[in-house]
Amino acid sequence: MPHSPVHKSKAKKNWALLGLIVAWVALIFIVTLLKVNHGG
Repeated sequence: MPHSPVHKSKAKKNWALLGLIVAWVALIFIVTLLKVNHGG
C-alpha cells in the first residue's frame, strides 16, 4: 500500500513533536545542571 500525503505530513508532525520534547528535556537538564553547579 503506497504512502499517502496525509500519512507523510502526520509522520512529519510526529517528528516535530518528538524534537520539541527532546529540546524541552535538554533545556530543563541544562538549567538544572547550571543551578547545581552554582550551588543553587
